[in-house]
Parts: sequence; C-alpha cells; structure tokens
Amino acid sequence: MQERLFILTKRITMNKIVAAIDFSDASGNASNFAAALAGAMKAKLILVHAFFIPPPPPHHADLVIDMSDDVASSRAMLASEKERISRTYDIKVETFFSTKPLLAQLSAIVKTNNVGLVVVGIRGSNAFSKRRLGSTVISLFRSLEFPVLVVPEQVIYRYIASILFAYDATAINKQNRLHALLWLAKLLKASVHVVHVKTKKGSKEAVVRLSRIMKKIQYSLMNIEDDCVFAGLTTGIAKLNPDLLVTVPGYHNIWLGEEQQSNTRKLLFRTNVSLLVLPN
Repeated sequence: MQERLFILTKRITMNKIVAAIDFSDASGNASNFAAALAGAMKAKLILVHAFFIPPPPPHHADLVIDMSDDVASSRAMLASEKERISRTYDIKVETFFSTKPLLAQLSAIVKTNNVGLVVVGIRGSNAFSKRRLGSTVISLFRSLEFPVLVVPEQVIYRYIASILFAYDATAINKQNRLHALLWLAKLLKASVHVVHVKTKKGSKEAVVRLSRIMKKIQYSLMNIEDDCVFAGLTTGIAKLNPDLLVTVPGYHNIWLGEEQQSNTRKLLFRTNVSLLVLPN
C-alpha cells in the first residue's frame, strides 16, 4: 500500500525515456517515436531488449540448448539500432540487454535510472483482443508502476502540441497527482484539454479535485454527457484532434474486459493517436 502511494504521489522527471524493442516493425516505429520525443524533450533514450531464455522443462532438467549465436545476433541488432537512432535523431542513446523476462527488467531499469516514461509498440488492428495483444503490454497494464506510452504501428510521430486527457471521474485514485501529465505538458509547452464524460455515476466532487491537481497548468475542460465513457471520449477526440491521448485505468482495470477492450481499440486505431497510460 505504501509503495503504491509513493508511485502515485512522487514527482518524476522526463529526462530519461525507455523504449522496449523486439526488432519487429511495430517496435521499430515505437523506437523512432521515442527517439523523436526524446529529441523534443532533450532527454536520454534507453533501448531495452530482453532475449528471454526459458529454463528447461521439469522432465528434461538436464537439457541444454546452445543459444549463444541467437544471443550474439540480438546483441548485434541492438547495437545497430543504437547507432541508427543516434545518427538519425542526434540524441544520447544507451542500451540494456538481458536474458531475463522483460517486465521485471523494465521495472528495475525505471527505478534504478529514474526513468520518466516507457514506450512500447503494438501491431495490428486487433492488437487489443485478448488473443493478440502482446503479453508484455497486458502485464504492464495489470501492474502499472510507471507511465507507459503505447504507440500503434501505423502512428508516426508528430510534435505533441495538444494533449487530450480522457478523464473518468469514477476511476481516478484520490491520491493520484498525475505528475507525468503535468511534467509532459510543461516540458513540451503543450495545451491540455480535459474531456470529462458525465455518466450516471459521474461525480462533481471529482471534477473539483481535478482542478486542484491541475492548478499549475492551463487547461480546458470539455464536459460530455454520455452513458458510455468511451463513446463520449471519441466525440471529444473528433472535436479536438489531439496529438496525444492520456488516460488513467480504473481500479477494476479497464484493459481486461471485452467491452472495454473494444472501446480501447477504437481509441488507438480509429483515431491514429498514441496513448499514454498513467499509474493509478
């Protein structure tokens, strides 16, 4: 409980960005996005690749598979990607290679290096179905400890001048200070538009609390009445045409239900905007 409170209230900086890569097309696009964003923010980029070597099955405990060539190849590809990004975007780039599971490595890297943002790519129009969404992204959303920027494969970086914060008044934790959103808006000098969808469960007190949290930045507030939160958000997105969407998953984790997955797919793939997910 205390650790979670620390995650939600600590002040973060955005001078280091991590891009998790697996050398797929979606990953390459996400690393390009992260590199361009790092350049705009004058931040250092850390490329992370995990070549996980699973342990042998219990009934073949003595089985040894030589994967040294594959590991060497992955290391070489990571070094090549570092060189390409450094040359193309003229930014500082570091790399981290591991043979352990990616999720645990990301958590450790974020904490050790005081990383402000993790960027991941997703592929395909059905990427948020349970069957096809990458297990790493699902795991990140289930136990979100740091801001995660999800970049769909078809989304190309453009300077972030306008941010839409999709605010669900029934979902946000009372302790959440939204530091990543505030810092990003300040650093990029971006305008922030809060879209609050009023449902039957809406709370006026939550909107008041939001104004207290965001008192240090200029923002506009759009109230939309709709029984479906994501339908209302889609309306707001169409009107505002933002460069970045920001959302906070609710206590019951909006990413896991079938209906919510369908709505999230619409946000990601029908609007052609990347999505920043904040811890809650």
